[in-house]
Amino acid sequence: MTEELNAWQARTRQSLDGITPVGFLVGDFEGQGTDSGQPVLAEATGRLLLDGSWIELRERLLSPEGELLYEDFALYRFDPAEEGLRVMHFMERAWHNQYPVHIDPEGALHWTTGVGGPRVVIRATAEGWGSTVTLPDETPPTVVLDYRRVGADEQRA
Repeated sequence: MTEELNAWQARTRQSLDGITPVGFLVGDFEGQGTDSGQPVLAEATGRLLLDGSWIELRERLLSPEGELLYEDFALYRFDPAEEGLRVMHFMERAWHNQYPVHIDPEGALHWTTGVGGPRVVIRATAEGWGSTVTLPDETPPTVVLDYRRVGADEQRA
């Protein structure tokens, strides 16, 4: 039993340490940018779940007039068995998928969506974070968003 408990405690430590690079997504954010060349406003909320080993990020894109255009959420976790970050992405029309997340030398998160999937990159900035989504066979990103933190800084991972 002690061996099982030690393994479980080790998993907890690995999970909490491994999710740390995603901690900049925790908080409330307002953003702006473009989607398919059109201006958009954005809102995002990132929060720690359960024991802090999961981070939920909810995003909403709005027209400049405030009309909801798109919303989704993602659950990030560190998988000790795979020794890597994973994201489960959920969006409208009952769609979801799960991807590995790699961190480049500058600390940006890259979702590995596979052949034919979009390229998603998320980078921490001094004010919050920014993201780009580039569709297959397209050169400029389809979606470019810059978020700035609003409100208190509690719950940072």
